[in-house]
Amino acid sequence: YGALVAVYPDGSLAHAPQDIIPNPERAYLAGRNWVQDLQFILDQAEKLDSGEIPSPLVGRLDMSRVGLLGHSFGGGAAVQACAEDRRCKAGLVMDAYLYAFDPHLPSYGLDRPFLFMESRDAGHSRQIMLFDNMRAPAYRLRMPLMTHYDFGDFTLFSPLIALRGETNSTPERNLWIINQFSVAFVEEALQHRGT
Repeated sequence: YGALVAVYPDGSLAHAPQDIIPNPERAYLAGRNWVQDLQFILDQAEKLDSGEIPSPLVGRLDMSRVGLLGHSFGGGAAVQACAEDRRCKAGLVMDAYLYAFDPHLPSYGLDRPFLFMESRDAGHSRQIMLFDNMRAPAYRLRMPLMTHYDFGDFTLFSPLIALRGETNSTPERNLWIINQFSVAFVEEALQHRGT
């Protein structure tokens, strides 16, 4: 129920409830689902690497260097999944929405490297508290010219989207900046190459 609509193999539709974020109980349930989805993906990756699931990826996945990333609600899910699952060795989140997840997590932080990217719309007190309480290298990158939606590819669909004021008008530059910092963080946190 994270997509606007999901189409199942039998053709039936599941529409996302529109009141997930403002409803704390629904937000928490949706958040648990997203965290479990991430854990499921890690389980499947281990099975692919071990050969339990036949695949050309057998023996090719380095499960000792797993990083999770996410934007908004997905950023909150990545933070929570890293808090619960030791397979996560680093995290990168963009305007992480943490209000659907463990409310105590920001006060004790995480012990894995993290990069927190923030737009001009950010300033969520829980994300700032989490950053302040990190117990591993953590970086906070504030991008005052970017909006919450500039972290996605929405702005590449049409230049008209910028007219709504929800994005700025430089999508290629935004994505270049995001990519540069993301790659540098992954090289440092997971490949141990100083950048």
